[in-house]
Amino acid sequence: TWLIIVLIIVMAYLIWFWFFIYRKMIVPEVEKLKKSGLINVIVFLAISALMIIPIRGGFGIAPMNTGKVYFSKNSFSNHAAVNVVWNVVNSLVYKKNTEKSYQFIEQDKAEKLFSLMNSQCGDRKYVVKEKEPNIVIIILESFSSKILESVGGKWPVAENLNALSKEGILFTNLYANADRSDKGIVSILSGYPAQPTTSIIKFPGKTQSLPFLSKELKKRNYATYFYYGGDIDFANMRSYFINGEFDNLITNDSFNRKLITSKWGVHDEFVFDRLYSDMLTDTSLYLKVYFTLSSHDPFNVPFKSENDGSDRPSKYLNSICYTDSCLGDFFTKIKQTESWKNTLFILIADHGSGRPGSDKVFGIEKYKIPMIWLGGALHIDSLRVDVYGSQMDLAKTLLNQFDINTDKFTFSKDLLNKSGYKFGYYTYNDGFGFVDSSSAVIFDNTKGEVIYKIGNNADSLLLNGKAFLQLSSFDFQNR
Repeated sequence: TWLIIVLIIVMAYLIWFWFFIYRKMIVPEVEKLKKSGLINVIVFLAISALMIIPIRGGFGIAPMNTGKVYFSKNSFSNHAAVNVVWNVVNSLVYKKNTEKSYQFIEQDKAEKLFSLMNSQCGDRKYVVKEKEPNIVIIILESFSSKILESVGGKWPVAENLNALSKEGILFTNLYANADRSDKGIVSILSGYPAQPTTSIIKFPGKTQSLPFLSKELKKRNYATYFYYGGDIDFANMRSYFINGEFDNLITNDSFNRKLITSKWGVHDEFVFDRLYSDMLTDTSLYLKVYFTLSSHDPFNVPFKSENDGSDRPSKYLNSICYTDSCLGDFFTKIKQTESWKNTLFILIADHGSGRPGSDKVFGIEKYKIPMIWLGGALHIDSLRVDVYGSQMDLAKTLLNQFDINTDKFTFSKDLLNKSGYKFGYYTYNDGFGFVDSSSAVIFDNTKGEVIYKIGNNADSLLLNGKAFLQLSSFDFQNR
């Protein structure tokens, strides 16, 4: 109580003091001013209009966000660095407009359904030779299963990825949790489901409470790295990775400015080169996460394949060919080194793509993505895992291989565990899709109705999907 009283007194004094200064020093000078002419009015209007640039945060693709001022591993220091007035208004706006709750069924019934969905008690399949390999996760921008022949893709343009899928463990029925990178990254690295109408990465106060692969592996003395050729402030990523206690952030600022030749930053080939050279010199145990960017819209890449064209689907396929060629070069080189022998590589997309084809925003095929595990750390040469799953399942599937406690990853499940219900789940703009080996259903929350279903078990899937969304939205609101 005494602290509140003191703060009120100090605030009252400061208000009085500065009002006194204003009346004594500012007002007399203002009263001396002469009426401005038309030119001055025009100049001041122009200056006012230009203020939108610093308000936005510059000319780059990443506007001002909370994460720009995050600099420390200490959460209190980061919170103290945020502009207080901006933060208060921002919190009020987001609390009013973006935190949507979903109540479909009784809470206890939803919890019971969720418990049944995520219950796993059987034996898991161990695929990693040793308990502490180096781990490299490569998140492939917009790599849909449509481009991968080994999972039935109709546009098989990723030759290198397809070849790699036959060398390791291929998960054939994996789904992205949403259609945006900021949501996909959180699903992959925190095992956390996407929200239909917002993204938890926009709320650093919430992301600091999330579980992280990086935090769990740091307890095993892993050094942690994040590689991205673009602006780390895009989509509030800086705050997310600092909250995840990543030791090193390698971004566009880590490269020669001459290499920043795309809208998004440094093209994939140069970041792959950096990742390769770092792997050869790093002697400590590490987790390295690399997020590619060249296959992001507008798909302008320094590469022309037979798929190149002026229409958007062709440009997308050409950009996939480019990143795939970079991926192929990287693995051709890394396989010749000692690093290959004790490293587990995980290739997974951040989200799928509606193109090419005619998938609607909620279409199931749009969200299907590849995931491949490979490397010398595996004791299995080739394996297809056909169970259904989502991006968020990577966390528990990976950590369980090393017998690391995964209780924090509430929404994740182990795809290599022989027991338990396996399903894919995703959200789109205020709706969700739920799919398993027998059925599929898509529900639109705005309309309050099913817009697609197939299979005899669709009604049961609808109830499971509603329970999952209800509990995940409740969790989101209470973080």
